[in-house]
Amino acid sequence: ASWAIASLSFARGGCGSMCAGDDGHLVTVNRLDAGEFFGELALLTGAPRGATVVAEEDTEALVVA
Repeated sequence: ASWAIASLSFARGGCGSMCAGDDGHLVTVNRLDAGEFFGELALLTGAPRGATVVAEEDTEALVVA
């Protein structure tokens, strides 16, 4: 699914990598584990997201839009 809309997401289970970059070249900038959240800056400011999260295993997320 695409989460391009402004939203805050909570990782409820699993883990992932927060990646940033351009031209299709992504670099891991942080690691997310269960209980952590992401997307808060885009939700609060309306600015485009500066990173994407890639699941490293089966992951469940709660999305608040």
